Amino acid sequence: TLLGGVTYIEGKNSFGNTKIYGADLTFRSSLDSYSSLKWQTELLYREKPLESGNIADQAGLYSELVYNYNQNWSGGIRYDTLFKNIPEAPETLDRYTAMLMYKPFEFTKLRLQYTYDKSKYFAGEQKNMQEILLDLTFEAGAHGAHAF
Repeated sequence: TLLGGVTYIEGKNSFGNTKIYGADLTFRSSLDSYSSLKWQTELLYREKPLESGNIADQAGLYSELVYNYNQNWSGGIRYDTLFKNIPEAPETLDRYTAMLMYKPFEFTKLRLQYTYDKSKYFAGEQKNMQEILLDLTFEAGAHGAHAF
């Protein structure tokens, strides 16, 4: 399966119209009854008028690859970057993520994620951060298969 899309948004700010352009692409391949591979990427670009009359350009993208091993286990990697950022900032601000997910039941998932983040830029200094996330998600309520 191959899916693609484009986005355009325009709205007023204090100094004119901000414009956002985007494009996304998703490719998914079923490998057998329960396993699949999905690659997804998206690019966003923003033009924002400033008080000085100049236009601030900013852009970023992410790209991720997720492998569903079976109906319970999946893992993936993701790359995020910001570029065309504020002039004083580094050329690119990157973030790298690895994820492992377990779905013990149909409406429950447990995700362990590690991120190495070089996208933070404060007070003229780029911050390198590491993050570990443990996420439990469960769903409750009526849905299409059950009317309760």
